[in-house]
Amino acid sequence: MSLLPIDTINAKSIGLTLKESVSQALLADVEYRMREVIYDARKFMRHSRRSTLSTEDVNHALRVRNVQPLYGYTGNAPTRFKSTIHGSSRIYYLEDQEVDLDQIINAPLPPVPLDVTFTAHWLAIEGVQPAIVQNPTPADIRNAAADSAQSANSASASMSAVADLTSSIANASAPQTAAVISNPDQATVNGEMLVKNVLSKELQMYHDKITESVLSLNAAVQSLAIESLETDPGIQPLLPYFVQFMTQKITKHVRNLKILWAMMRMTRALLNNKNLFIEPYLHQLMPNVITCIVSKRISESPTDDHHALRRFSAELIAYVCRTYSATYPTLQPRVTKTLLRAFLDPTKPNSTHYGAVVGLAGLGNEVVKLLIRPNVMTFAKECLNEANANTESDKKDMEMLSNAIIDALYNHVLFEYKEAERAAFLRNPASARKPTLSELEIEFHSAFGLRLGSVVAGRLHGTIQGSGPNYSTASSLLGDAAEAAFSTEMDMDL
Repeated sequence: MSLLPIDTINAKSIGLTLKESVSQALLADVEYRMREVIYDARKFMRHSRRSTLSTEDVNHALRVRNVQPLYGYTGNAPTRFKSTIHGSSRIYYLEDQEVDLDQIINAPLPPVPLDVTFTAHWLAIEGVQPAIVQNPTPADIRNAAADSAQSANSASASMSAVADLTSSIANASAPQTAAVISNPDQATVNGEMLVKNVLSKELQMYHDKITESVLSLNAAVQSLAIESLETDPGIQPLLPYFVQFMTQKITKHVRNLKILWAMMRMTRALLNNKNLFIEPYLHQLMPNVITCIVSKRISESPTDDHHALRRFSAELIAYVCRTYSATYPTLQPRVTKTLLRAFLDPTKPNSTHYGAVVGLAGLGNEVVKLLIRPNVMTFAKECLNEANANTESDKKDMEMLSNAIIDALYNHVLFEYKEAERAAFLRNPASARKPTLSELEIEFHSAFGLRLGSVVAGRLHGTIQGSGPNYSTASSLLGDAAEAAFSTEMDMDL
């Protein structure tokens, strides 16, 4: 049965007379539609956290149902109805307010509203908040932290009182609960909350699988893991965990050559991943790489080829210095100082000296010119003495060290010769000539000693006699051998 009277449906205004059955059907449909609109309007009222239904709620409900809203009933002021008696029934109506049109026309125009704009700023960059106007100042942060700590203490006191009251009624579990609740500052340090990096389950599984695969004896599995580290763009949250993993493995297995190789390949993969921001972790990576360069022993057996790992690690050091020296100006000087100390210490074994030489040579021609060349004669007298090589491994280390020094000196003098020859060619092309072997030996004997000077002079003489000068472009400053020595590309396959 409908709540509305049947007289509500009236079609006389359009000249129609409806049957009672038709009016009943239309009345039921009208009541159903009204209920829908009122139900939707109540939803808008509840979502607006209000308890009074307004005309705006009804208009929103009508718009949702693609019905033209009602006009003339909007406004923030509450609607006030007045009542009157017409015949035997009471009628409620809205009293229309009289408006003076002249007053409206002559009223001043309201100010033009500002256009909606927006600005963007960095809230934090890698966890560091930039000091800009939009961000709170350190004083505001400290005040907010103090306020939060004070509110936490008050809440803690309230909860402690509740816990004490409960402990007088409950049994043994109550004191434990009170102890946990009454100490909410366990997760704070000086009023600042400790931020924990929560990893998703997928990232945890990826970390466990990669760390397991990198140490696998299966070369194919290890290569796939290294390739994933080198190309995957979504492993930035795992970077500190990978760095910690490598540090622990190198520290614990410093004489396990296979594990050290795996860790250095892992380091190279992370450095080559262009999607990673690795600069904050360089201070943790560099000691790992330097350890593999100048450590006394990095293999269980002295006969293992540890020299290849030292060369590989030296190229990593050179790549890091070349890439990040502009951002961290003290990076290369600190690395150079460490390598030079290992090179000039006569108490170190030849394996350490070898790593220091290849590390210094990889840092460029100026490093060889300023650090290796002036000290090579004294070093050769003290450390390249064949009488100190008692075992086969000692002889091999001394031979590899001698070859590394010769290669570094050869590439250095070749670079210097190309520079001098190019300058002479540009001044007077007719006067440019190639030095003889005896001239080179005289020069290098005084600089490098008899043995090293003879080898370097012979190699340089063979190089310059086999190739003529070509200065058509400025790119021919380095010979092939020098360019191969000083361009430490990261994509080499060992």
